Amino acid sequence: MFNEYAIVFTLVLVLSFIPVIGPYFKLFNTLVHEVIGHAFTARLTGGRVESVHLFHDTGGLARFHHHKAGRILTILAGYPAASLISVLYIYFLKSGFVMELAAAVAVFLLISALFYIRNLIGMLWVMSVLGFSGALFYYTGTDYLTSVVIIIGMMLLIQAPASALTVCILSFSRSHHAGDADFLAAETKIPAPLWGIVFAGQALVCFAAGMIIWFSDDPAGLISTIISGTAHSFHTILIL
Repeated sequence: MFNEYAIVFTLVLVLSFIPVIGPYFKLFNTLVHEVIGHAFTARLTGGRVESVHLFHDTGGLARFHHHKAGRILTILAGYPAASLISVLYIYFLKSGFVMELAAAVAVFLLISALFYIRNLIGMLWVMSVLGFSGALFYYTGTDYLTSVVIIIGMMLLIQAPASALTVCILSFSRSHHAGDADFLAAETKIPAPLWGIVFAGQALVCFAAGMIIWFSDDPAGLISTIISGTAHSFHTILIL
Protein backbone atom coordinates (compact mmCIF):
# COMPACT_ATOMS: atom_id res chain seq x y z
CA MET A 1 0.00 0.00 0.00
CA PHE A 2 2.87 2.38 0.79
CA ASN A 3 4.16 2.08 -2.77
CA GLU A 4 0.72 2.87 -4.21
CA TYR A 5 0.38 6.01 -2.08
CA ALA A 6 3.93 7.06 -2.97
CA ILE A 7 3.18 6.61 -6.68
CA VAL A 8 0.01 8.72 -6.44
CA PHE A 9 1.83 11.48 -4.58
CA THR A 10 4.71 11.46 -7.09
CA LEU A 11 2.37 11.52 -10.09
CA VAL A 12 0.45 14.52 -8.75
CA LEU A 13 3.71 16.26 -7.90
CA VAL A 14 4.85 15.80 -11.51
CA LEU A 15 1.41 16.89 -12.72
CA SER A 16 1.80 20.20 -10.89
CA PHE A 17 4.71 21.12 -13.20
CA ILE A 18 2.89 20.36 -16.46
CA PRO A 19 1.79 23.55 -18.30
CA VAL A 20 -1.95 24.33 -18.28
CA ILE A 21 -2.91 21.19 -16.31
CA GLY A 22 -0.72 22.04 -13.31
CA PRO A 23 -1.97 25.64 -12.93
CA TYR A 24 -5.54 24.45 -13.52
CA PHE A 25 -5.43 22.19 -10.45
CA LYS A 26 -3.31 24.62 -8.42
CA LEU A 27 -6.22 27.06 -8.50
CA PHE A 28 -8.02 24.85 -5.97
CA ASN A 29 -5.42 25.90 -3.39
CA THR A 30 -5.81 29.54 -4.45
CA LEU A 31 -9.59 29.32 -4.09
CA VAL A 32 -9.35 27.85 -0.59
CA HIS A 33 -6.79 30.50 0.39
CA GLU A 34 -8.88 33.40 -0.89
CA VAL A 35 -12.41 32.25 -0.05
CA ILE A 36 -12.07 30.19 3.12
CA GLY A 37 -8.98 31.97 4.39
CA HIS A 38 -9.77 35.59 3.56
CA ALA A 39 -13.42 35.95 2.53
CA PHE A 40 -14.97 33.64 5.14
CA THR A 41 -12.78 35.09 7.90
CA ALA A 42 -13.73 38.62 6.91
CA ARG A 43 -17.43 37.74 7.06
CA LEU A 44 -17.10 35.87 10.36
CA THR A 45 -15.34 38.80 12.00
CA GLY A 46 -17.82 41.41 10.85
CA GLY A 47 -16.17 42.64 7.67
CA ARG A 48 -17.60 43.09 4.19
CA VAL A 49 -16.27 41.12 1.23
CA GLU A 50 -16.26 42.97 -2.06
CA SER A 51 -14.88 40.31 -4.43
CA VAL A 52 -12.50 37.43 -5.01
CA HIS A 53 -10.48 37.21 -8.22
CA LEU A 54 -8.65 34.14 -9.55
CA PHE A 55 -5.91 34.53 -12.17
CA HIS A 56 -4.46 32.24 -14.84
CA ASP A 57 -1.02 32.35 -13.17
CA THR A 58 -2.61 30.68 -10.08
CA GLY A 59 -2.64 33.95 -8.16
CA GLY A 60 -5.66 35.32 -6.36
CA LEU A 61 -6.96 38.48 -4.75
CA ALA A 62 -9.65 39.03 -2.12
CA ARG A 63 -11.00 42.56 -1.68
CA PHE A 64 -12.71 43.34 1.61
CA HIS A 65 -13.51 46.18 4.02
CA HIS A 66 -12.79 45.79 7.72
CA HIS A 67 -11.64 47.49 10.91
CA LYS A 68 -7.95 47.17 11.78
CA ALA A 69 -8.11 44.08 14.02
CA GLY A 70 -10.40 42.38 11.52
CA ARG A 71 -8.05 43.21 8.65
CA ILE A 72 -5.14 41.63 10.48
CA LEU A 73 -7.08 38.44 11.23
CA THR A 74 -8.41 38.24 7.69
CA ILE A 75 -5.00 38.69 6.07
CA LEU A 76 -3.41 36.27 8.53
CA ALA A 77 -5.96 33.49 7.86
CA GLY A 78 -5.12 32.77 4.20
CA TYR A 79 -2.16 30.41 4.43
CA PRO A 80 -3.22 28.61 7.66
CA ALA A 81 -6.68 27.98 6.17
CA ALA A 82 -5.18 26.44 3.02
CA SER A 83 -2.90 24.24 5.13
CA LEU A 84 -5.61 23.06 7.53
CA ILE A 85 -8.09 22.36 4.75
CA SER A 86 -5.50 20.26 2.92
CA VAL A 87 -4.97 18.10 6.02
CA LEU A 88 -8.71 17.70 6.63
CA TYR A 89 -9.26 16.83 2.98
CA ILE A 90 -6.59 14.12 3.09
CA TYR A 91 -8.03 12.76 6.34
CA PHE A 92 -11.54 12.37 4.89
CA LEU A 93 -10.12 11.03 1.65
CA LYS A 94 -8.20 8.31 3.47
CA SER A 95 -11.27 7.61 5.63
CA GLY A 96 -13.26 6.71 2.53
CA PHE A 97 -15.48 9.79 2.13
CA VAL A 98 -14.65 10.19 -1.55
CA MET A 99 -18.06 11.03 -2.98
CA GLU A 100 -18.83 13.19 0.05
CA LEU A 101 -15.69 15.18 -0.73
CA ALA A 102 -16.76 15.47 -4.37
CA ALA A 103 -20.11 16.89 -3.23
CA ALA A 104 -18.42 19.24 -0.76
CA VAL A 105 -16.09 20.55 -3.46
CA ALA A 106 -19.06 21.12 -5.80
CA VAL A 107 -20.98 23.03 -3.12
CA PHE A 108 -17.90 25.09 -2.26
CA LEU A 109 -17.38 25.97 -5.93
CA LEU A 110 -21.02 27.03 -6.29
CA ILE A 111 -20.94 29.19 -3.14
CA SER A 112 -17.70 30.79 -4.31
CA ALA A 113 -19.13 31.54 -7.75
CA LEU A 114 -22.44 32.89 -6.45
CA PHE A 115 -21.17 35.07 -3.62
CA TYR A 116 -17.47 35.83 -4.03
CA ILE A 117 -15.78 35.34 -7.41
CA ARG A 118 -16.21 38.40 -9.59
CA ASN A 119 -13.80 38.05 -12.52
CA LEU A 120 -14.22 36.23 -15.82
CA ILE A 121 -11.25 33.88 -15.48
CA GLY A 122 -12.40 32.78 -12.03
CA MET A 123 -15.97 32.17 -13.16
CA LEU A 124 -14.88 30.27 -16.26
CA TRP A 125 -12.60 28.09 -14.17
CA VAL A 126 -15.36 27.23 -11.68
CA MET A 127 -17.85 26.47 -14.45
CA SER A 128 -15.31 24.26 -16.26
CA VAL A 129 -14.59 22.26 -13.10
CA LEU A 130 -18.27 21.74 -12.36
CA GLY A 131 -19.09 20.92 -15.98
CA PHE A 132 -16.21 18.49 -16.43
CA SER A 133 -16.85 16.74 -13.10
CA GLY A 134 -20.58 16.48 -13.78
CA ALA A 135 -20.00 15.02 -17.26
CA LEU A 136 -17.42 12.62 -15.86
CA PHE A 137 -19.86 11.36 -13.25
CA TYR A 138 -22.76 11.14 -15.72
CA TYR A 139 -20.89 9.19 -18.39
CA THR A 140 -18.39 7.10 -16.37
CA GLY A 141 -19.78 6.79 -12.85
CA THR A 142 -17.57 7.21 -9.80
CA ASP A 143 -14.29 5.62 -10.91
CA TYR A 144 -12.81 8.52 -12.87
CA LEU A 145 -14.37 11.09 -10.55
CA THR A 146 -12.56 9.37 -7.68
CA SER A 147 -9.29 10.02 -9.47
CA VAL A 148 -10.15 13.71 -9.80
CA VAL A 149 -11.01 13.93 -6.09
CA ILE A 150 -7.65 12.34 -5.22
CA ILE A 151 -5.75 14.70 -7.51
CA ILE A 152 -7.44 17.72 -5.91
CA GLY A 153 -6.51 16.47 -2.43
CA MET A 154 -2.88 15.80 -3.34
CA MET A 155 -2.62 19.16 -5.10
CA LEU A 156 -3.98 20.94 -2.02
CA LEU A 157 -1.48 19.12 0.18
CA ILE A 158 1.44 19.99 -2.12
CA GLN A 159 0.49 23.56 -2.97
CA ALA A 160 -0.29 24.75 0.57
CA PRO A 161 3.37 24.53 1.69
CA ALA A 162 4.69 25.44 -1.78
CA SER A 163 2.81 28.76 -1.80
CA ALA A 164 3.71 29.50 1.83
CA LEU A 165 7.40 28.78 1.21
CA THR A 166 7.30 31.01 -1.88
CA VAL A 167 5.92 33.96 0.08
CA CYS A 168 8.48 33.28 2.83
CA ILE A 169 11.35 33.49 0.32
CA LEU A 170 9.87 36.64 -1.23
CA SER A 171 9.52 38.22 2.22
CA PHE A 172 13.32 38.09 2.51
CA SER A 173 14.30 38.88 -1.07
CA ARG A 174 11.48 41.14 -2.36
CA SER A 175 9.34 42.00 0.64
CA HIS A 176 7.03 44.35 -1.28
CA HIS A 177 6.08 41.44 -3.53
CA ALA A 178 5.43 39.07 -0.62
CA GLY A 179 1.63 39.32 -0.63
CA ASP A 180 0.07 38.61 2.74
CA ALA A 181 3.42 38.89 4.57
CA ASP A 182 3.87 42.41 3.19
CA PHE A 183 0.26 43.37 3.97
CA LEU A 184 0.64 42.15 7.56
CA ALA A 185 3.92 44.04 7.92
CA ALA A 186 2.12 47.23 6.90
CA GLU A 187 -0.72 46.58 9.37
CA THR A 188 1.35 45.43 12.35
CA LYS A 189 4.82 46.95 11.80
CA ILE A 190 6.23 43.45 12.32
CA PRO A 191 8.75 42.81 9.49
CA ALA A 192 7.52 40.77 6.53
CA PRO A 193 10.24 38.08 6.94
CA LEU A 194 8.85 37.17 10.37
CA TRP A 195 5.40 36.69 8.89
CA GLY A 196 6.96 34.68 6.08
CA ILE A 197 8.55 32.37 8.64
CA VAL A 198 5.21 31.98 10.45
CA PHE A 199 3.44 31.07 7.21
CA ALA A 200 6.14 28.61 6.15
CA GLY A 201 6.37 27.03 9.61
CA GLN A 202 2.68 26.27 9.97
CA ALA A 203 2.51 25.03 6.37
CA LEU A 204 5.36 22.57 6.86
CA VAL A 205 3.82 21.24 10.08
CA CYS A 206 0.49 20.70 8.34
CA PHE A 207 2.20 19.15 5.32
CA ALA A 208 3.99 16.67 7.59
CA ALA A 209 0.67 15.83 9.28
CA GLY A 210 -1.01 15.36 5.91
CA MET A 211 1.75 13.08 4.66
CA ILE A 212 1.59 10.97 7.82
CA ILE A 213 -2.18 10.61 7.38
CA TRP A 214 -1.79 9.83 3.66
CA PHE A 215 0.62 6.98 4.32
CA SER A 216 -1.23 5.70 7.39
CA ASP A 217 -3.36 2.54 7.17
CA ASP A 218 -5.61 3.79 9.99
CA PRO A 219 -5.94 7.60 9.85
CA ALA A 220 -8.74 7.71 12.43
CA GLY A 221 -6.68 5.65 14.87
CA LEU A 222 -3.66 7.83 14.17
CA ILE A 223 -5.54 11.04 14.91
CA SER A 224 -6.96 9.53 18.08
CA THR A 225 -3.46 8.53 19.21
CA ILE A 226 -2.09 12.01 18.49
CA ILE A 227 -4.93 13.71 20.39
CA SER A 228 -4.55 11.34 23.34
CA GLY A 229 -0.80 11.83 23.39
CA THR A 230 -1.13 15.61 23.22
CA ALA A 231 -3.74 15.66 25.98
CA HIS A 232 -1.53 13.45 28.15
CA SER A 233 1.45 15.75 27.57
CA PHE A 234 -0.54 18.84 28.58
CA HIS A 235 -1.87 17.01 31.64
CA THR A 236 1.66 16.06 32.66
CA ILE A 237 2.87 19.65 32.21
CA LEU A 238 0.00 21.01 34.30
CA ILE A 239 0.74 18.54 37.10
CA LEU A 240 4.41 19.54 37.07
